[in-house]
Amino acid sequence: IFILFFRNIGQYLFDEGTSLYNKSDFRGAAEKLEQMLDICKWINYPQGISAIINYLGGVYYHLGDYPKALKYYEQVLEN
Repeated sequence: IFILFFRNIGQYLFDEGTSLYNKSDFRGAAEKLEQMLDICKWINYPQGISAIINYLGGVYYHLGDYPKALKYYEQVLEN
């Protein structure tokens, strides 16, 4: 039940983050997705980690932070 609770919170953050991303609010998306990434790592949810890392690559690309975007994209390839 404990892990399901955090997955639900994570899903909410993911939905919020992707919604902000789709509205071009990349800073807001980064905040929500970084929080979701922390939860996915904490509960050891590899599928969630991969999805979030991929989104974060796009977020930081759109923010013009290319080194950080590249870091996330490289992590996707490693997972």
